[in-house]
Amino acid sequence: MVSPVSGTVHNPVSANISTLLSGEDQTNDVIKVEERFGYETVAVSQTAQVLGATTGAAGDFLHRLVIEVITVATANVTLLDGATEIVILTGGANLLEGVYSIEFNMVATTAWKITTGAGATVIGVGRFT
Repeated sequence: MVSPVSGTVHNPVSANISTLLSGEDQTNDVIKVEERFGYETVAVSQTAQVLGATTGAAGDFLHRLVIEVITVATANVTLLDGATEIVILTGGANLLEGVYSIEFNMVATTAWKITTGAGATVIGVGRFT
């Protein structure tokens, strides 16, 4: 059973059916929710390219990597977070040319960096410093 809350309210906020909530679109009767991300392109044969306009930072958010495999034998892609290396793609005979979209939704402990081989390009999507 839930007990009613009682007490004195200081500086109450007035709200009624005509008051807009954050993100509310009353004309279309919906709450607008959207994720806004930036992106960073990484060319072939890059070593530890920072994702972001400057140096990147702890707390940067990586939503997704979009990888284009151009040459399968050299399509290596590695994601770096400080000294931690995460191999995303390794070139070889079992890999197919094309576009791969991989979702991460991870927060960096330092700055996100990407290393690419001669056979792959990357678009990093997220919130980067």
